[in-house]
Amino acid sequence: MSRPAKLGPHDPPQIGPYMTLARLGRGGQGEVYLAADPDGNQVAVKVLRVDWDASGDLKRNLNRELVNARKVAQFVTAKVLDFDVVGELPYIVSEYIEGRTLAEQVREVGPLKDSDLLQVAMQALTALEAIHQAGIIHCDFKPANIILGQGGARVIDFGIAQALDTTHRVGEIAGSFPYMAPEQVANDPLTSAVDLFAWGSTMVFAATGAAAFPGESREQVAYAILNRAPKLDGVEEPLLTCVRACLQKTPERRPTAGQARKLLFGRRPKPASAAARPVKQAQRPPRPVPAPPTLVERPVVPAPPPDSPKTGKAVAALIGTVAVAGVVIWAVPGLSGGSSSEREPTPPPTSAAAALSLLEQYEAFWPAVTCATYNRKAGQKARDRCEITDSIDMLCAEWSDRTTMAKPGNRPAREDTRGLEEVGGRRNSWYRQDSDLHGNFYSYPVSAKPENEWAIWWEDDKAAISCQMHGPPRSEAALLAEFQKRGFLLRDPMPARPS
Repeated sequence: MSRPAKLGPHDPPQIGPYMTLARLGRGGQGEVYLAADPDGNQVAVKVLRVDWDASGDLKRNLNRELVNARKVAQFVTAKVLDFDVVGELPYIVSEYIEGRTLAEQVREVGPLKDSDLLQVAMQALTALEAIHQAGIIHCDFKPANIILGQGGARVIDFGIAQALDTTHRVGEIAGSFPYMAPEQVANDPLTSAVDLFAWGSTMVFAATGAAAFPGESREQVAYAILNRAPKLDGVEEPLLTCVRACLQKTPERRPTAGQARKLLFGRRPKPASAAARPVKQAQRPPRPVPAPPTLVERPVVPAPPPDSPKTGKAVAALIGTVAVAGVVIWAVPGLSGGSSSEREPTPPPTSAAAALSLLEQYEAFWPAVTCATYNRKAGQKARDRCEITDSIDMLCAEWSDRTTMAKPGNRPAREDTRGLEEVGGRRNSWYRQDSDLHGNFYSYPVSAKPENEWAIWWEDDKAAISCQMHGPPRSEAALLAEFQKRGFLLRDPMPARPS
């Protein structure tokens, strides 16, 4: 964490019964001090600035969230020693934990590598899983809120940003812009999926020292988060696949923290139908405006165009250098022996608690390729565009059902919409040896004109999933090579065409 600095003339000599010793840092919502309790033990005290909280809602929300924070499993929690957030000077007291934040470590030493990187990634996911199981959404997960202490990575300040988010002034957004999820930027209701997106962005920074969504201004960063694929150069496996899954634009398509841990272990979760997906909500005290307990209802603010100034500034993130209700990870579950790693983790309380979709599993066969949400056609539940090379791109879609997928105009290679062989196309079937996936396959020119691009289409024989790869004219051989290089096999040989 930040190094202690000498107290200034305007710093309080005492906060409640705690004698201040040094200043640790300053955030948009208050100051953090090194202090001594009445017995002389060093503690960290965060004094919150709530001068704009005329209604007192923020203090009440903070009091509730700190009570909830104590529900996080004790073996992963830095103890909250004391708090008074309803008095005239609201403060929170926690253990004083020495160590650099992840932000400081990368800035001063450089990006994390190899086992150090994977250890922090796994510990942070385990922390988020525990936080979500307690019914809390962090809402401000970022490198400055991870302390690299002697006992491991410690995630701090969860629940505080969520309390701010329920009471912030119209036009303001709680969180830190470079690590916000699209739903935060768009001012939509939040679920715990927001923390998984922030984890993905944080791990890109940890691995590369660069932002997943770079920009020279807040507006450019916001536009990139909403519309552009993340910059993942320098992120390697096994982290890459997990990061890509967490940086999906749509919250419902991100894994939960527990599922992301499995991905990092190299075990891909089995897809689950919507009916089987866990969506249990945490039991939370009622709010003034009724809402699902794990949703943070936010003021409705019209979203401005991407190139226009924002209607309001983001609420500055609370200082991330003190372990306030922070999570301490002493060991990575599943690596310390025993059978705990084989138990199905309890799903976090979130409407985004869903296994990775089959669509994402298809895209994962191209682990180094970034896929981004693409405009959907009628009858499609989701569609992504993936840039395979400079000249080849891929569109993968999930349809409402297989009948809709096979309708004329949806399946481009359908025999009754055009004579496949008449235009030089070919049909086949495909399968994989590493799974039971299989289905129909078509290769064809997009039109009868030889100067038009070539495409291959393959679909799942059981699920309403299809992928279509496009290339330049006469690129059938290159498309087939890319397809087969990823482990897809054809039932019948496809001889090379005469030159």
